[in-house]
Amino acid sequence: MQKKVIIPVLHLSYGGIEKAVTTLANELIHDYAVEIISFYQIHKTPPYKLNKKIKVKYLIKDDIAKRVEDYKLYIKHLEFLKLLKALYKDYFKKLKFFKFLKDSMFSLYILIFKKYLIKKALKNTKGDIYISSRVEFNKIVSKYATKGSLTIAWEHNHHHNIKSNAKKVLNSLKNCDYLVTVSEDLQNFYEKECALKNFATKVVWIPNFLENIPVQKASLNNFNIINVGRLANEKAQLDLINVFDILHRKNSEVILYLVGDGPDYDSIEREVINRNLANYVHMTGFKSGSDLEELYLNSSLFVMTSFTESFGLVLIEAMSYGIPCLAFDSAEGAREIISNNYNGFLIKNRNEHEMASKILELLENKKELKRLSSNALKTSLKYTKESVMAKWQNLLNQK
Repeated sequence: MQKKVIIPVLHLSYGGIEKAVTTLANELIHDYAVEIISFYQIHKTPPYKLNKKIKVKYLIKDDIAKRVEDYKLYIKHLEFLKLLKALYKDYFKKLKFFKFLKDSMFSLYILIFKKYLIKKALKNTKGDIYISSRVEFNKIVSKYATKGSLTIAWEHNHHHNIKSNAKKVLNSLKNCDYLVTVSEDLQNFYEKECALKNFATKVVWIPNFLENIPVQKASLNNFNIINVGRLANEKAQLDLINVFDILHRKNSEVILYLVGDGPDYDSIEREVINRNLANYVHMTGFKSGSDLEELYLNSSLFVMTSFTESFGLVLIEAMSYGIPCLAFDSAEGAREIISNNYNGFLIKNRNEHEMASKILELLENKKELKRLSSNALKTSLKYTKESVMAKWQNLLNQK
């Protein structure tokens, strides 16, 4: 009889965690029975394709879920003007005052009973292995998992040298068997911290992986640059628009593909229009599969402007097409993947002018671009599905 893997998630919408959960579940289903417990159902069909054999249980099925998550992000980042604009667009512009009150009460219910609903779902679901995808679920999983099961906390986020972030993770680990980190830097950090606290929790590093290594590679014969990711404050695509504006003034042939969706979509679109860049910045919305592949194949550089990045799977994805990558060195995960003058460049101090100059320098030097491209391909091969899944299988066989 197959062992059963339970993976509690917040939702199955867009995002790095959601993509990582989906790709892992799709591989585990070959050897295990897999059930995902999703607190929210934001989409009727998840944007990242799930194997039909995977069972998904949704705890909250309501279209308010997506809005609540966006509102929470605005509050978290102190973007109150954006919050007010979103509320106006969703409710007050349409004079939906009663719906606003109703949804407010329902949102309060969600916040109050969130942990209770997750506890109840876990208590009623028997499993052999539990993989908690978020820090807020770690304690609940370790307490309510089936007795004798293997409990794993899977940490996707970097603490960014903020003590409260690290403390929150550490406080959730006490009764977990393992902590899986997506970067070696995080493994080293939490290994030391768990030892200091005398936790029995073992810390292992398992990076995210590529689902497939593409056959076709980007030709790098154009002036197109690409950014793929959730359009949100921490990804700082507005800073990318600043960089592109500088670029455009120097070379009007450069085109930017901005691929993704998220709470900042409208504000980024307005900025693009206000700067008269609409003919040069193509906001494609969320893309996957062959549509995303076509955009990669038609690009010569991947540019990341994230403030923070725990791993940066999109960098590996771009490199698998032979696309060199540039990022600000504030993104911790990018520092583990990009090696200066080998497969791309890291720009210090979030210097937008330096970023723009380096992009233009590379786009105009195809010989140098090809050299970086060859090394980018070599880097991507370290993150193949086969090599990473071998690490997961080794971990899951511990009990």
